[in-house]
Amino acid sequence: MKRFKNLFLLGFLSCMLMVVGVFTGCSENISDLKFYEYSDYVRVYINNRDAAGDLVIPSTYNNKPVKEMWVTHDGKHTKFLTSVTLPNSIIRVDRDAFYQSTALKSAVWSNSADVSPWAFRDCVSLTDVTIPSGVKKIDFCAFEDCTSLENITIPDSVTEFGSWVFAGCKTLKNITISKNLIKMEGKAFYGCTSLKEITLPNSLTSIGNEAFANCSGLVITYDGTKAEWDAITKGDNAVPSSVTVVCSD
Repeated sequence: MKRFKNLFLLGFLSCMLMVVGVFTGCSENISDLKFYEYSDYVRVYINNRDAAGDLVIPSTYNNKPVKEMWVTHDGKHTKFLTSVTLPNSIIRVDRDAFYQSTALKSAVWSNSADVSPWAFRDCVSLTDVTIPSGVKKIDFCAFEDCTSLENITIPDSVTEFGSWVFAGCKTLKNITISKNLIKMEGKAFYGCTSLKEITLPNSLTSIGNEAFANCSGLVITYDGTKAEWDAITKGDNAVPSSVTVVCSD
């Protein structure tokens, strides 16, 4: 029985290693970063609580691609950073990556990773964000309460907005929306009081609850007919009466 249990445990661990990758047991600190090597990729952590200034994540380490970036929660390791650049080798970024990084002013995202939940929430100094083509989803609360963000361009590769994605961005004035956006979840632009015009594509099939609530005076230009607009699935108060919609016909 003991031998059976040992064999079972060994098999289970082997399966787990196949799923998550084989950790080589090698980690190293370099400046503000800590690297964990696996058999075919590297995971990087921000390792210095007082990391400040400009942070550039390398694309390789020991000739292996850096594919994942993990950080601790609540911006504990990022609150003094002023800019961050992620390489295109990154395919996964932990949620809360730069949450409450109150000094962060600019960010360049990877073209291989979706913008993760709460990625820049409460980054009150953030003014310049580059989201490259290749990103498919901007997840929930990604830019919530970024109260200095005035302009942002969403590439045409993006097909989905999570809920609360730009909620509370009170200074947001200009946003270029992906021409291939399909789904916009609830409260995506809730409380964007400075946003006065936005163009939505006719690829859009659903708009969630209160997506444009508290956006008084907003004019939506829809790249489709009135019939196509009416066919979009809309949640409760998705587009309130205080918002004007202009269709192509």
